[in-house]
Amino acid sequence: MACWGMVAPGQNAEERAREVADLLAQVRAQLADGRIKLALDARGAVRLAQGAGLGKPARMADVCVLQQVRGSTEYRTALLAAEQRAGVRGVALIGARGVAVRAGGGAGHSHDGGRTWHPDHKKG
Repeated sequence: MACWGMVAPGQNAEERAREVADLLAQVRAQLADGRIKLALDARGAVRLAQGAGLGKPARMADVCVLQQVRGSTEYRTALLAAEQRAGVRGVALIGARGVAVRAGGGAGHSHDGGRTWHPDHKKG
């Protein structure tokens, strides 16, 4: 990941790896206890609810931090909470752009990026 290469002057690769690992552990802990909240935009893309700056202490872009923790239990739990706050159910967000996809194979679809869902169009 590009953000890993942003070493401080005099910092070696091991120190950088430890700095990034510490930040990611801190972010996972803050996701778990609710200090960091995720939100969904109108298209269903994931964003930080409280604004930017998450990765600033380690010179990492927020998108890089979220990409690194995306598979964690803490991230998935925070994502479920964001979906509940947004009133969206049965949505799984996949890919770097956060594409909203109807999960579970249920009959239904959305025309507004996952904000609302309604039954499939059936031909009589």
